[in-house]
Amino acid sequence: MRGRRTRGAGILVVVLACIIPLLSACGRGQQQHDAALAGSTAVSFDSADGVHLEGRLFGRGNSIGVVLSHMLPADQSSWWDFAQILADSGYLALTFDFRGYCPGGNAGCSKGERDISRIWQDVLGAVDFIRSQGADSVSLVGASMGGTASLVAAAHASTPIAAVITLSAPTSIEGLVADPNVLTLLSGGKLFIAGVGDASAATSAEQLYEQSPPPKRVEIVPADDHGTDLLTGSQSEEVRTLVLSYIAQFGGTREPLSARVRNARGTSRCSADAGQGCSWHRAGVGLMVTVREQQLNDRGGDDEAEEARDRELRERPHGLRG
Repeated sequence: MRGRRTRGAGILVVVLACIIPLLSACGRGQQQHDAALAGSTAVSFDSADGVHLEGRLFGRGNSIGVVLSHMLPADQSSWWDFAQILADSGYLALTFDFRGYCPGGNAGCSKGERDISRIWQDVLGAVDFIRSQGADSVSLVGASMGGTASLVAAAHASTPIAAVITLSAPTSIEGLVADPNVLTLLSGGKLFIAGVGDASAATSAEQLYEQSPPPKRVEIVPADDHGTDLLTGSQSEEVRTLVLSYIAQFGGTREPLSARVRNARGTSRCSADAGQGCSWHRAGVGLMVTVREQQLNDRGGDDEAEEARDRELRERPHGLRG
């Protein structure tokens, strides 16, 4: 009997040792979530076709805006932590619920019926709203269906969008389609991100990249996460850095950008202050890329330079296109 009790006590200790760190991490995550919420304001606006939407605005008095569009089946709260990071970095950030999404409470309640084929009009309403709050430059960041909607919205926007960044966006979903007819209308920067383990999303990111005009970039990171989970998963630091640096490059920034880039096989530092060149090395790959060269490539060039760039991209290891 005593032996059984000893074994039972030992199992209990092991279980508690596993659970307590998880509870601690959850507590820290909730505190971070609550702090982000406290720094925001509840807002409402109409989509381009008149549907009443609810969201939250992060940051004050900033002229550089970022609209964050959620994935399925999430709601705007999935963006709150990153929205606060944007606000702390000097941006005006807007999260919102797509039509028909009504999580309630602080997460709001948008009206209308769920209709993915029309949510790009919700993004357009969000763009108009954030401009009304003082943003004269707007970038769009969307997760999964929110990324596809952002691409379509940018093609229909009356004022050019500075940059569109997608996290695991499909080329099409339930009547919402980002095909070459849409992509060729996008003049701003375009960054397509997906995890290599999220096979369909990685394939879509490559297709979106291939069908888009410059400036453009695709990053397939060593992760299995999808959409906004890329911002909190194993490659969260690298993905956040990619998004923030791309917004700074095309949307504008108030401060020099100093970024710390990490991937699964190594860490290095990169400073792109005031247009200075620098480089980073992706461990285990043997590829060096200077930020200044990347910026020049992203902005495009003459036909000969573009052809040479395409040859270079085809020769690079998968996942390292810039």
